[in-house]
Amino acid sequence: MSSDPDLRARLQRLARDVDPDVEERLERTRVAARRGDRRSQLGLLLQTAAVAAVVLVVVVQIAGRPSGPASNEPPQLHGSWTATIASTDPSATGAGLVGPWTLGFPTTGVLDVDPPAGFSAPHTGYSFRQTGDAFRTDLLGESVCSGIPPGTYRLQLTGDELRFVLIDDVCRARALLLTSTPWMPVR
Repeated sequence: MSSDPDLRARLQRLARDVDPDVEERLERTRVAARRGDRRSQLGLLLQTAAVAAVVLVVVVQIAGRPSGPASNEPPQLHGSWTATIASTDPSATGAGLVGPWTLGFPTTGVLDVDPPAGFSAPHTGYSFRQTGDAFRTDLLGESVCSGIPPGTYRLQLTGDELRFVLIDDVCRARALLLTSTPWMPVR
């Protein structure tokens, strides 16, 4: 049994050498936990900032959009639209274009035209054709645009405003009538 006391003595020496400083280890663990908490908080802060930035970009994009349809589809002309041509252009006055105009776009492809009282020329039988956002018409072809080929325009619909953007038309009166002011739907 002599080995028992020797073994016991050796184990006690080893135990003293291995004896951990529990307080020191506890403090190191607490410091590491605080660092981890700071990292977690920093990570959460960065994630929150990233989400806020994305939301801001989306809000700015939505706010910058026109209030019209959210579709990329070209506007489809239907119903009646009205515009009042001002007398600021001598060409408008000379052609009798000044005043309120109403254009109807039936499925027949023939415009319904209601000109102002001062317009005495023919105002029926004018054709139109829409292909995508392109609009082609011979409006006023029996009067101030007689002998001139039909004009081509691009349609822009923003909210309740319809605009005709000139692509190709040598008839100044027709271009003035369609492009000088936005057209609003008749309700």
